[in-house]
Amino acid sequence: MTRKIVKTSVRKYGIKVTSGPLATVYECPCCKHVERFENGVRGTGRGHGLREGGACFSKMAAHIRRDHPEQPS
Repeated sequence: MTRKIVKTSVRKYGIKVTSGPLATVYECPCCKHVERFENGVRGTGRGHGLREGGACFSKMAAHIRRDHPEQPS
């Protein structure tokens, strides 16, 4: 049995990012809201992770600014 490599980091606004072999998940630090995208989709080409990850981060940052204005930036 092989181990799955999972990488977790915290970005601006306290957004927790968890990357695994199947998907990358962006989690809100204040509530249970998540944004995710699938990794390794065939035919998506180079830059898929950067494009989709940036979009998910932007959506999560907008969620935090809109629904949790007390959260420090």
